Amino acid sequence: MFMFSIIVTPVIFKNNTRDAAGSIVGYLFPVYFPFVVGVSALSLLSYLLTLSWPLMRLQTIILCLLVSAFIFSMLNFTVIHPQVKKVKAKVHSFDKSMPDTVDEGLLRKKFKRLHQISVLLNLIILADGIALIVISQRF
Repeated sequence: MFMFSIIVTPVIFKNNTRDAAGSIVGYLFPVYFPFVVGVSALSLLSYLLTLSWPLMRLQTIILCLLVSAFIFSMLNFTVIHPQVKKVKAKVHSFDKSMPDTVDEGLLRKKFKRLHQISVLLNLIILADGIALIVISQRF
């Protein structure tokens, strides 16, 4: 996630037009989102299988982080990403500074809002992962 979000995507957008970069990244998302869901599901499932009950405080924190990562990755994959794809398909171009029509301007705003939600969910999942790494190293 870190490589894709912090390195790969910015490099693609820096070296291509917005439309071309969006297309390139668009080819990666059908692999990226299911991968994140799979990793978060596998992490949660493997943790659940190793738990001893009743849960101690640290175990509860770890469980909450894993559950939230799974929920947010599923939300991104099953709700936000399909909406982003649908809206993006209706926008003729992101390269032009001004949209061709009022409708396209509204579509761009909707795309931007959905994209911001997706980025926020990705950042939360990434923060979850970092927190889990820190916890595992400290305890």
